[in-house]
Amino acid sequence: ISTLTDDFGVDTIIEIWPWQGVLTRELLMLCAKKSLACIALEKDTGMEKHLRPYMGQGLELIWGDVLDLDLTDNWLLADKIQNISKVLVVGNLPYYITSPIFRKFFSSSVFSEVHLFPGGVFLIQKEVAEKIMTGAAKKSYLRWILGVHYTVEYCFTVPPWAFTPPPKVDSAVVSFRKKNKPELYIEKEKTLLNVLNHISPYKRKTLGKIQKMLEGKIHIPKNLHTKRLEELNREEMREIIEM
Repeated sequence: ISTLTDDFGVDTIIEIWPWQGVLTRELLMLCAKKSLACIALEKDTGMEKHLRPYMGQGLELIWGDVLDLDLTDNWLLADKIQNISKVLVVGNLPYYITSPIFRKFFSSSVFSEVHLFPGGVFLIQKEVAEKIMTGAAKKSYLRWILGVHYTVEYCFTVPPWAFTPPPKVDSAVVSFRKKNKPELYIEKEKTLLNVLNHISPYKRKTLGKIQKMLEGKIHIPKNLHTKRLEELNREEMREIIEM
C-alpha cells in the first residue's frame, strides 16, 4: 500500500468495509506519516463502537452499503474524487461481493475513461485472485474487465488460520496498478462487455455451441469454436470483438 501511494502520488485512501478497524489502524498510521486523507465506507452500524475512536485520529467515516453509494454524489466522496487519479482503494472484501465491488471501482462502465482509480490492494478469496491476475492461465469474466485498464498482481497467500473464525478456503492479497495506456479503446471495451455478458452464463460450453444457442447475438471466428471463455488469450479475444 505504501509503495502504491508513492508511485501514484496518492492523497487519499478509501477503505471498504473496515469492520472492527484492524486494517484501519494501520492505514491511519500510514496516512499520518504521509499526510494522506483516510475515508472508510461501512454499512454495519454495529461497528460504530470499534470505529468511532479512530475518527479522532483523522478517519472520515461514511455509513452505507458501498454498492448502493453514489460515489460522485456523496459530498465527502465527491470532494475527494474530483481528482480521482489520486485515490487508492483498499479492503478486506467479503467473498460474495468481490466482483460487484471491483466493477464499481475499476470498470469504466461506471466512470469515464479518465476517471479511474490508479490502483488498489485487497484481501480476497484465493481462487478468485488466481483467475483475475494479469498472467492467469484461466481467465475469468472479471479478469477480462479489469485487464483493460489494470495490471493485477498476486502478492501472497493468507491461510485460514490467520482469521477468527477461520474460513474454509485460502485467501490472497492482490494489488491493482492502472496501466499507462488502456488495452482497448472505449468503443471496443463496450463491445467486450457485450460479448462477456452473452458468453459468461455458459462459460462451461465451447464458444461454437454458445454462438448457436444465442442465434446470431454474437459472432465467433470458426477457429475459436472449440475454445471456452477461460481459455482465450488476448489476441483471440481481440479477434472476437473486432468481428
